Amino acid sequence: MDVRDKIRIFLEEKGMLKNAFARKVGMSQVQMYAILSKRRKVPRKYWKKIIKFTEKKIKIEDFLDMGDE
Repeated sequence: MDVRDKIRIFLEEKGMLKNAFARKVGMSQVQMYAILSKRRKVPRKYWKKIIKFTEKKIKIEDFLDMGDE
C-alpha cells in the first residue's frame, strides 16, 4: 500500500471529497485525480501539507515508498 492508497483510505474515513482534500493541500482537482489513479506521484511540494492535514496519519516514509511506476 503506497501513499496514494493511504490518501484514499483517509478520504473514506473522513467522508471527504477528493476535490475538498485537494483544495486543503493546495493542489488542483486534476492533479488529485491523477495522483489517486496512480498516473502521477505526489509532488514533493505537497508532502508537508498532506502530512499536516492528515495529522501525521500519512508519514514522510509513505511518500518515499511510491516507487517508480
